[in-house]
Amino acid sequence: CSKNRLIEKKPFYLINVLDQEEFLDAHIDQSVHVPFEEVASFLNSIEDKKIPLIFYCANYFCTSSDEAALLAIKKGFTDVSVYQGGIAEWYQASQRDSSFIVNGPAEAEYLKIVIFPNNEKNTIEEEHKLNKQKNIKKILIKDLQKILKKDILK
Repeated sequence: CSKNRLIEKKPFYLINVLDQEEFLDAHIDQSVHVPFEEVASFLNSIEDKKIPLIFYCANYFCTSSDEAALLAIKKGFTDVSVYQGGIAEWYQASQRDSSFIVNGPAEAEYLKIVIFPNNEKNTIEEEHKLNKQKNIKKILIKDLQKILKKDILK
């Protein structure tokens, strides 16, 4: 499934970096599965370094998406984002709003645990400064929803 989607010409890639079992349990509609350990070879297969890449993993505590984004920056990609809320935040939104489409049975317990981003002002300012230096954009759930809806409407 995911291998065929890699070949497609896409306006962006929404990349789930979780392991196979977690991806099959729940993933955001339109996302491609690239397990974290395969991110480097996946990035090597993309010629257009300007194509937008959006990485996500489990939730705000999971750092795999951040690490994958840093690797993409090192490989020369210029439009790299991370959706830190991950599949857990997306799944929880899907319980209130059917426009948040989740594929899979969504049975994993972590999907139901509500985690909010750390709202300490200093931490956010420091993280923002650090991410700005690394050219990584953090996108919010509403931003990702707009991107996905725009792609569906094309």
